[in-house]
Amino acid sequence: MSEQAKDINIMLRVGGKPFRCHCGCNVFHHPEDMPRAYECNACEALYEADDEEQA
Repeated sequence: MSEQAKDINIMLRVGGKPFRCHCGCNVFHHPEDMPRAYECNACEALYEADDEEQA
């Protein structure tokens, strides 16, 4: 991970509510060269953004 990416921490919201990883962490970052993905800062689980809205 680049030094710049390490400095950008993100707290996600899903459906208007704070999102937590399965490990309980709520702070994420974008892995290098993956702007639509979020990686947990604690356990490194990877989550991918989905912009589609459900009807």
